[in-house]
Amino acid sequence: MAPAPPSTLPSLLAAGALLLAPLLVLAEHTWPNVWNNRLYQPLFQEEPNRHTPAQVDGTYLPPVIAENTTYAPKDGPLFLTGTTEVPTGVTLTLAPGVTVRAHEFGAFQVAGTLVAAGTAEQPITFTTNEVHPDNQTWSGLIVASGGRAEVRHAVVEYASPALTCQPGSAATVDHLHTRYGLVGVYTESAACRLVGSRLQAVHYGVVARGVTPAVTDTVISAGKKEILTTNY
Repeated sequence: MAPAPPSTLPSLLAAGALLLAPLLVLAEHTWPNVWNNRLYQPLFQEEPNRHTPAQVDGTYLPPVIAENTTYAPKDGPLFLTGTTEVPTGVTLTLAPGVTVRAHEFGAFQVAGTLVAAGTAEQPITFTTNEVHPDNQTWSGLIVASGGRAEVRHAVVEYASPALTCQPGSAATVDHLHTRYGLVGVYTESAACRLVGSRLQAVHYGVVARGVTPAVTDTVISAGKKEILTTNY
């Protein structure tokens, strides 16, 4: 058979490629590594719900404390499931021995008055109600502008910060023990005074913005700095 004229070679090559194409596709389908890798897509799974309460029997705090209220140990643990506000003109009193258990991101917002007066024998405890470590952080006691807090012989755990004093607030804190949170106390008020306390924090014991912190006879241990003052 005589060789094809040079002008027909491109046509023959194109025809051969067309004939071989189905065979190449079939080979790709039957070659698992090539085929699977080409079509691989990551599997996305929803974040599992880790909210597991440590306790469920007790008193669930409302979003707003509408009138002067006193809680005692007989009320069982108090559950802070979100933000509970103590509005202007209202006093919330926690008797010695009361335990408050907070869900993730829960907070006390005090625009009125909070009296949490424990004793050495019966301290008041604020802690998490979450079992899983990823959900144990909550927002602590927040004293808003115009609000007032009296805290004595109290333990605040897992809150960041454990106590916040906003501008224009006043807090008298005696024998407060904070632990397991990133920040012990954050203050923007010169009327936020701590005495005889123990602050343990992962990052900062006290963060004071624009004020000189009033801290006396207090032991502070922190991973980064005991007292951080800033104007920012």
